[in-house]
Amino acid sequence: MVQSQPDIYILSSLLLPYFLRDKIAEWTAYDIIETKKIRLERMLWIILFYIVKGSC
Repeated sequence: MVQSQPDIYILSSLLLPYFLRDKIAEWTAYDIIETKKIRLERMLWIILFYIVKGSC
């Protein structure tokens, strides 16, 4: 017997790519680069914190 998914899961999975495309379309190349820079800076601070914490 095949168990089917509720319609709400199917509907959301079909609409998700539409909303993602719409949001990304508003971003410029500058926005994407700046977002990646911010993420990299956060990762570096976290790594630095653990290095300093480990040496104490």
